[in-house]
Amino acid sequence: MDIDKQLKRMVMEELDYEPSVDATAVGVSVTDGVVTLSGHVASYAQKLAATDAAQRIKGVSAVVQDIVVRPPGDAKPSDEEIGMRAAAALRWHSSLPGDRIRIAVGHGVVRLTGDLDWQHQKREAEHVVQGLKGVITVINAIHVKPAHHMASVPEVRNEIEAALKRSAGIDASRVIVAASDGRITLSGTVRASFERDVAEIAAWSVPGVIDVENRIALQQAP
Repeated sequence: MDIDKQLKRMVMEELDYEPSVDATAVGVSVTDGVVTLSGHVASYAQKLAATDAAQRIKGVSAVVQDIVVRPPGDAKPSDEEIGMRAAAALRWHSSLPGDRIRIAVGHGVVRLTGDLDWQHQKREAEHVVQGLKGVITVINAIHVKPAHHMASVPEVRNEIEAALKRSAGIDASRVIVAASDGRITLSGTVRASFERDVAEIAAWSVPGVIDVENRIALQQAP
């Protein structure tokens, strides 16, 4: 069977199994392992869930996201309402210092700025906002400025090795780590795109990391 056709079938099946996505409104095409998603969904959270579903499939080298968010017209909130809901959601989230996050909204596009201590806080802020009604997309421009010591190569490598081992025993020896002043560069090769994500998330979890450049490549099929 043609590899691209097989990948297309697997991605479509994964979308069908993803409860948060209306797969009937999402189109899938595959060229040389690159998946393009099209169509429309009712929320930005659904758009992200569709992307995550496609990226879970082994053999997918990249995902091009062409899905359009179309909130129901009769219940579409104004930008002012979206901004107020976003501010309230961030303010009441127990692990986020909402007073350090600034929000701007225009035509359903939410932009987050400010400074936080941890990358997981930056991700969580985006996660909180992306599920709000009427949000078309989220631009996360929050800066991470840790109040901790700068991360070292051994610390980052230990975190990555532990995370990859937890993910079905993936071999971490193929991931190369370089660090300078809290800025991490990852290189090497892995077998699937989700392994790249696991390594990057692990690197961000180390105290003192302020930036991660992920240069890890996908191993070419024989």
